[in-house]
Amino acid sequence: MINFENILGWFYVFINGLEAINISCIITALIILIIVLGSAFLSATIAETRDKSMFIHFLGGLLLPIAYPVLINKKLENITKVNKNKKEELRNEVKNEINMKLAKVQYDMECKKLVKKGMPIPEFIDWFNTREASKTSVAQNAIKEDTASSSQSAVDRKFLENMAVDSNGNPQGPFRAVLSDGRELTVQHIKNIMDEIAAFEIVDHNGVTKNIRIKYAAISTFERIAD
Repeated sequence: MINFENILGWFYVFINGLEAINISCIITALIILIIVLGSAFLSATIAETRDKSMFIHFLGGLLLPIAYPVLINKKLENITKVNKNKKEELRNEVKNEINMKLAKVQYDMECKKLVKKGMPIPEFIDWFNTREASKTSVAQNAIKEDTASSSQSAVDRKFLENMAVDSNGNPQGPFRAVLSDGRELTVQHIKNIMDEIAAFEIVDHNGVTKNIRIKYAAISTFERIAD
C-alpha cells in the first residue's frame, strides 16, 4: 500500500530545502557558467577559422573569459585572408613565369635577326631591361596623350553652331583657332558645319582667303576675336 505519510514527509523536506537555497546565487552561477563556456567555445571557433589548435584556445577562453576571444580575434591572422594572399602570390608567380618565357622566345627571335645582319647579340638581361623601359615609356606617352586630349576645349558641332551666326542670323567672325599641333589660324567665317568636320574661311600668312575643312578633334581652342 502507498504510504502517504512518507510521501508527504519527502515533499515537506523538498519544500524546506528550496527555501534554504539562495535563488540569486544559482542565477549568478548560471550566468558565470554561460559566459565562461561561451568564451571558450568562441575562442575555439576563432582558432578554427585561423587554422590554429582549437583545444589550446578553448582552454584560453576558459581561463580568460571575454578578454581572450577579443585578443585572439585581433592577433590571429584570418586564414581566409592568408589563403587569398597565397593564391594571389601564386597567380603572380605563374604570370611572371609565363611573361619571362614569352620574353625569352622573343629574345631568341631578335637574336636570329641580329645574327643575319651581322650585329652583336646583347645579353638577355640587358635586352630585357631595354624592352621593359621601352614599354614603360610607351605607357607614359599614352597617359600624357590622354591627359592632353582630356584638357582640350570641347569643340563640336553644337559649339560651332552657336558661334557661327548672331541672333539676327548674320555670320560672325573673325575667330582665332588653335590646332592640336600648335598652329594658329585666323578664321573669317564658319562656312559649313557637319557631324565631325567643319569648313572655315581663313586668311593665310600671305593675306589670301581660303576655304579649308578641319576635324573637331584637331581643334584645341576656338574663340571670337574682338573687333
